[in-house]
Amino acid sequence: MSETDKFAQADDNNLPEQIKWKLYRAKIHFQEFEREVSAWMNVGPTGPGEMVFAPESTPEKTVYIYQSKGNVPARFGLIAGDFLQNLRSVLPWGSPKSGHRGSAEKRP
Repeated sequence: MSETDKFAQADDNNLPEQIKWKLYRAKIHFQEFEREVSAWMNVGPTGPGEMVFAPESTPEKTVYIYQSKGNVPARFGLIAGDFLQNLRSVLPWGSPKSGHRGSAEKRP
């Protein structure tokens, strides 16, 4: 059974299907982000950069700096943005419902 099939069969506390799909897509984006960062960190023998002696280092005071071998890939921001957008789109569904329950119970 595929991950999508398992998801479609899950009850998840009777959430509307649209909300379940938004949460599922957020999960997929997060997993994609983890894979991309892991692959980027494991490029070459030292990863995306290395620690080197700073020019201001002295024998009495050693200073290191991290020297990047390139820019952080732009796709990191795109994937993170997709993840956050999916989560953000779920907020209006949960917020009014929670507030309504609390205020309705206290009314005479």
